[in-house]
Amino acid sequence: MLSLRADLGADAYLQADPGALIVCAGSRVDVAVDVRLGAHAALDWRELIVLGRAGEPAGEVTLRWNVTRLGRPVLRQFVDLRDPVLTGWTGMTGQRRMFACALMTGPQIAATTIARSATSVAHRIDDQTVLATVLGSGTAEATRELGDLCGLIYECG
Repeated sequence: MLSLRADLGADAYLQADPGALIVCAGSRVDVAVDVRLGAHAALDWRELIVLGRAGEPAGEVTLRWNVTRLGRPVLRQFVDLRDPVLTGWTGMTGQRRMFACALMTGPQIAATTIARSATSVAHRIDDQTVLATVLGSGTAEATRELGDLCGLIYECG
């Protein structure tokens, strides 16, 4: 179990990128991210999940987000990537090994939904929060696409 918690006070800003999490064959990883935002706090949190090393199947991973602002829910999400049948489904990962995402929130964000492709989408959560998700076949591709997508969100703000 990997559990991360961040408490951001009023007007605080956190830019976080915990690095790639490689879920290799035979492993089981449960990730829980808990972020508590104060008034006008801003967050840019990016992560990359790699489903298996080159040439091997992925292990099992679950991802849980719990984000609140002033005690009220902003995002509650649970992604279960343990079942290979489910992860192979086109609506989940479609056999792509890279799962990159970013949560951007704060007064500088003018939240909008952007669909760059079937595998690169930013979802408006509320007026100042966006969750961007990119599926890719390679680390460089997924990271670059996530950066481009996030850049569009900041341009809109």
